[in-house]
Amino acid sequence: MKKRLCSLLLVLTMLSTLLVAPASALEADGSTSAGNKTYVYLGVKDYGTVEADSKPDFVHRFYTNGKEVQYTIASSDNKYAVQNKLQEGYVYDLSTQGSVVTDANLAAAKAEGKIESATASSVTVGGKTYDIANVYEITNNTAGKATVTAKTAADLTAGATVKVYGDTAFLTFVAEDYTAPVSGTPGKRTLKNYLQTAMNPVGTALYVYGGSWDWQDVNSSNQALTIGLPQSWIDFFQQQDANYTYMNDDDPAHSYYPHNSWNQYYYAGVDCSAYIGWTVYNVMHTESTTNDLSDGYVMSAVKMAKTFAEKGWGTWTRDIKSFKPGDIFSMSGHVWTVLGVCDDGSIVFLHSTPSDSKAGQGGGGVQLSALNPNSDDDKNCEAYKLVTKYMTKYYPEWSDRYDAVLRSYISYATPATGTEYKETWSGNFSWNLDSSGLTDPDGYADMSAAEILADLFGDAETQPSQKGFNDVKPGDYFYDAVNWAVEKGITTGTSATTFSPNASCTRAQIVTFLWRASGSPEPKTASNPFTDVAANAYYCKAVLWAVENGITTGTSATTFSPNAPCTRAQGVTFLWRANGSKAASAAASFTDVASDAYYAPAVAWAAEQNVTGGVGNGLFSPDTTCTRAQNVSMLYRLR
Repeated sequence: MKKRLCSLLLVLTMLSTLLVAPASALEADGSTSAGNKTYVYLGVKDYGTVEADSKPDFVHRFYTNGKEVQYTIASSDNKYAVQNKLQEGYVYDLSTQGSVVTDANLAAAKAEGKIESATASSVTVGGKTYDIANVYEITNNTAGKATVTAKTAADLTAGATVKVYGDTAFLTFVAEDYTAPVSGTPGKRTLKNYLQTAMNPVGTALYVYGGSWDWQDVNSSNQALTIGLPQSWIDFFQQQDANYTYMNDDDPAHSYYPHNSWNQYYYAGVDCSAYIGWTVYNVMHTESTTNDLSDGYVMSAVKMAKTFAEKGWGTWTRDIKSFKPGDIFSMSGHVWTVLGVCDDGSIVFLHSTPSDSKAGQGGGGVQLSALNPNSDDDKNCEAYKLVTKYMTKYYPEWSDRYDAVLRSYISYATPATGTEYKETWSGNFSWNLDSSGLTDPDGYADMSAAEILADLFGDAETQPSQKGFNDVKPGDYFYDAVNWAVEKGITTGTSATTFSPNASCTRAQIVTFLWRASGSPEPKTASNPFTDVAANAYYCKAVLWAVENGITTGTSATTFSPNAPCTRAQGVTFLWRANGSKAASAAASFTDVASDAYYAPAVAWAAEQNVTGGVGNGLFSPDTTCTRAQNVSMLYRLR
């Protein structure tokens, strides 16, 4: 009896061991493979025809030991965390219970890259030689058609790319190293870093509808919760060409498009909402996570702007009078973010969109694009010229396939209407520029698109020569404005080597700047009503001219207060009066600008002309002192 019990326990122990054995030791057909850990994922069986309702029963194809094997994938509560790790053409270590995969992790390659040399039994990659017993080729550049083919050592030719696992070499695509021209810092909550982060995937992430949105879970994918640029986006971009299309109507079963409400290719590229969600995640977080996909910010595009406002990060409105850097605009079926507004009113913005390639195939992905409020098809605007220049110069591989895009202002800058959108979702989100949202220590809120792009890229090519000020450097938002002002004789700085950009601008200085910008006209009279304006003061003629032209009446009948700091309200009022006191089409939307304030018409005009966008959080701060940099920048934008 004891012997039989011992035998039974031994059998049960062996069965238990087999049931929890890793798939590297147990194949779906029950046969064993000695230490094989290289399972190539081939995709869902019958991809493109299986129904979404059958997701729990999907059969998944793998290649190992020279043959295809099939498994189902464990899920719980209709969550597909294991399935969502799997990418076609990649190699995995699997864990199983019977014929069900319970876990999957990317296998670590001993080596990957270009083959330098090879023999009948070895391959050299990265200066190191590896013994090779098996050679296979992985092909996965067509949706739903990943394959593995047995090869020989003769196929290991110099220049081919390969991944080595144990004694097995896989001829397969290996992406070249990529460093983004502009990238952000995880968790740094500034307006500049938000735009830096948004630039990271530009020109190297293609459009896949539902990309980085797990349709299986209706949540953020692992890629959307990645800190930094996901490698799978880079891989996918580099192995495609101008013939890539995200939606193939001739072969829908093998299109990079959701079929029957699920998507196998969420990892490959990124759609509009996932791109914005990924950007926000990288700004708000410092670490990648796969613990809870609901921690991400991927959702329906039309919901994003209002949702971010509800988190307390900023404000949301459907009454859109102007756009500011960093704004996120949600519309029916799309979402995009503003990089900056140009001097002519056109807008440079960032989004992921399936624009057509030069071969006529849709899938352009993350890019800078342009809006021209003056015309839907006039490319002779500053935004389109900037977009073309920067995409061509800094993203040549993308530009070889795609052209810069000009979008319709009507269709891209108007909130969606209808019962499902009206007063509900569609609209514009603006960041609070304080600790509740993003701070703006770099002054990006008051910079033009050209200034922002020059700063982001460190682009000295478009900048005038430095005037010798050691406190004005390339990349400063006021760099172009200061150099322009010096060239035009508007200012000479506070010394031969300093401009003092952050110093308060006095009332005397601002009227002098305006006077010089107008050509330094001679006053019509020498009569001086102000006792505090000396006849030999550098600003005397400027003050007299300003009074003659209705720009100022002084602080009293006999005083001008030349050395008093110029407030933001006074500065825009002087500018407004100097430019004809033109009425704006609408009142100012700033909450701290009363409708009956003397400066209200000036502020409304300045906002409409993109002279200033306020200080964030719906505020203009009329009583805050204007700096010298701010004043010359406002003049520069009106040039």
